[in-house]
Amino acid sequence: MGAGRLGRQRDTAEGRFRHRVVDQPGGALPSAADAPGEAIHIADSVVLTAVNTGIVSPDDFVTAGPAVALAPAGRKKFIQAFESRLDSEIMHPIFGYRISYRRVLEVQLRLLGRALTGEIAAYPAFTTR
Repeated sequence: MGAGRLGRQRDTAEGRFRHRVVDQPGGALPSAADAPGEAIHIADSVVLTAVNTGIVSPDDFVTAGPAVALAPAGRKKFIQAFESRLDSEIMHPIFGYRISYRRVLEVQLRLLGRALTGEIAAYPAFTTR
């Protein structure tokens, strides 16, 4: 390469290692979208439940021009619903034991870390259905 901006690679040893692993057949890193997906799905389900069951109502929102936001009382209700969901337990579909959603997030992030470092071959995504 030339002496331009791309001419001097500043990858760390770890970065070069990662590139070599990824460039090998079957060496793809797990999708970064899979890991936070669990948290997004949990939040989505809380939003739908809060709206569909009347935990939050139209009175819990404020508007300013085209923008809409939760009022302080609505935010408190939503956070309580979210905390309640995080504390609820389910059967972990991969490991087969009861676990709270809060713990699922920790377990899945640990699994992602293991997949990124090569300790496990693939990231086992968490799905409830």
